[in-house]
Amino acid sequence: MACHVTSTAVIEVFDGSLMWEGVVETFDVACNPTVKRCYGFAYRDDETLQYVTIAETDEVNSPKMAVKAFVTSRLQR
Repeated sequence: MACHVTSTAVIEVFDGSLMWEGVVETFDVACNPTVKRCYGFAYRDDETLQYVTIAETDEVNSPKMAVKAFVTSRLQR
């Protein structure tokens, strides 16, 4: 089970370019012994709306860091 905690507006800029702007939803997770919190948000891939969830870790511990991790992973492709 997941319980919605908050909605946070996030803007991520990389090298002066807007990489992502939107709202990140934060959820507490009660059904997984290794994941206590996760972050979810939508992004556009070409013309398709996609959704991503990212589990909280020591390094990814905020909505902003979740977006930064996502953008970094996309740039490394």
